[in-house]
Amino acid sequence: MKKLSVIALAVSFASVSFAQETPVLEIVEPLGGTTGMNTTFGPNGLINIPNAFTARQGEVRLGGTWGRDLRGPSVNYGMFKWFEVGVAGLDFDGSDDKAILSAKLTLLPRNLNRLAIGIGLIDPFDAIESTVYVVGSIDVSPPRISAPTDDTMAVGMRLHLGVGSGIYKEKLFAGAEVLFSDRFSLVGEWDSRNVNASLRFKSNNDVQVQGGVRDKRLFFGITTSLTF
Repeated sequence: MKKLSVIALAVSFASVSFAQETPVLEIVEPLGGTTGMNTTFGPNGLINIPNAFTARQGEVRLGGTWGRDLRGPSVNYGMFKWFEVGVAGLDFDGSDDKAILSAKLTLLPRNLNRLAIGIGLIDPFDAIESTVYVVGSIDVSPPRISAPTDDTMAVGMRLHLGVGSGIYKEKLFAGAEVLFSDRFSLVGEWDSRNVNASLRFKSNNDVQVQGGVRDKRLFFGITTSLTF
């Protein structure tokens, strides 16, 4: 599985110029909602697992996470459309601090305009555990959940399913976001080891916060964005 993931990653990164030019529907954060937070290990995603989305081109996402046994800052940068790079600093209790790099590419299938596929790499220099992953994300939310009408739902949802080596143990991981508006959402995930959950909120000035349970312990996270 790990070898297949590495091959898939190489092919997808080689295809990045094609991905930029492909005339597909823009679905990266289509609602401007609460999906653009940095994860524990850096990439855009839920709590510990990545989703298929990336930071927008020219956007810098600054984040931080705090828990009983683990805390640290993170930065993601949208280097170009549908491609982000990032770094996360991890402070584990009882061990040395670690800095890990990450990169992710989003692919948008032409014939499935609400599905995105993310292929990424976490910790390529093996500071913790080098990881390659593939994840699919599908947005089943109506166009405007903050102003429902007779033909739209009041609640939206995004679903995520992937597989990864390294920190994901060559197992499946999965997650879901239930959006009650374009500002509030409930997040749940299986990261191949634990079930994690949080409540998210996005403010008017694009600051996002979440709090909940990660690895069976309480945690808090924050992400904000700058665009250049």
